[in-house]
Amino acid sequence: MRYTNWLLVLVTVAAASGTVKGEEFDLKATVGGPNGEDLYIADVNDQGHACGFIDQNGFEQAVFLNGREVIVIETPSEQNENAYLSESSATSSRAVALNEHDQVVYYIKGENGLRQTYIWEDGESTKLPTLGGKETVGKDINLFGCVVGASRNADGVFLAFAYYEGQIHNLGTFHPEHPAFTSEATAVNDRFQVVGRSQSTLPQVVHDEPYRAFFYEDGEMKMLRTEKVAILSATDINNHGDVTGKAYYALTTEAGETVVGDFAYMFAHDADAATRLTPAHEYHRDYGMHINDHGWVIGVGNTDLQLWRPGKPAVKVNSLRPEPAVFNQPASQGMNDRGDIVGALRVSEERVIGVIIGPKEGDQLDEGVVIEDPPNDPFGSTGEDTPEEQNDIDLDSLFDM
Repeated sequence: MRYTNWLLVLVTVAAASGTVKGEEFDLKATVGGPNGEDLYIADVNDQGHACGFIDQNGFEQAVFLNGREVIVIETPSEQNENAYLSESSATSSRAVALNEHDQVVYYIKGENGLRQTYIWEDGESTKLPTLGGKETVGKDINLFGCVVGASRNADGVFLAFAYYEGQIHNLGTFHPEHPAFTSEATAVNDRFQVVGRSQSTLPQVVHDEPYRAFFYEDGEMKMLRTEKVAILSATDINNHGDVTGKAYYALTTEAGETVVGDFAYMFAHDADAATRLTPAHEYHRDYGMHINDHGWVIGVGNTDLQLWRPGKPAVKVNSLRPEPAVFNQPASQGMNDRGDIVGALRVSEERVIGVIIGPKEGDQLDEGVVIEDPPNDPFGSTGEDTPEEQNDIDLDSLFDM
């Protein structure tokens, strides 16, 4: 299902909403659903093509936006024959990620709540297998069509997976000796480095949080860890191997009080150095969401959506929005290597539209690191995990205040 001339709609909505704030950024586009639905943009590639979903009274449908059209991704007819999902034709769907080849990762959700992931390309959908269970949830896709996420095994346990060239790979957990432990992959770069989180036997530190961040490469899962700070999750990785996510701190003030909370971080993997993106705020839940090849990070800091750039002050993303709209937090969900940020703007109590904000014309970043060829056997021949005690990346520099 295609809807044309969506850029004409954008101009009308943008003019009604005002102009974007800030000297460095422009409002590239805003777009609503083709029939008045709310529209949320989840990801954008370097061509400016995007994906997300429209929402009409709680019924969601995945969409692809190519700059000319809003294309509703039709639910595959075979889903009605999928015993794991509802047989209702009213199954909802969401697109979550896309690559430079306009391959879109989306999942459909049955009335029973189970989800099944597909890759959409040129109007055709390919269903991803599971790890033996009843659900697969994709989170990201790289240039070469590798999808990562979490899938249930035959025992119903969610485990991190990578799907590549028709095969699904179980990335495991830190502790294969604990078959009930779970893991999930959240991002993959074009070097086939994967990040996410896995359940751990380390002491729980906050919110009954049993997870620690992992970095997976060449068939080996490593823990991002430190003696002083708990690295709870890794949410994105760029083509340099730089990682962002969420970490936990517990600090003692001069008055002897303990201050706890989460902070966003950026770990330059190749340089073995880390940067705290947010300071210590009592009980704040700060985290990094996305990082591009230029080291730009978007995330939440002190309850605000923020953009961090090397050598520059942090920018509150809401300060870039057109008046009187506000970003649906944390709906600023994607960023490409050219510095374009996508998300959703609430322009009224009844209306949400998709938005693309980016550097002004002439100030756009380049396309970042270009990987020409995929590696051979990127997920190893055995897929066996090693004990976490032998398997870590030291991030003690994260604690430097």
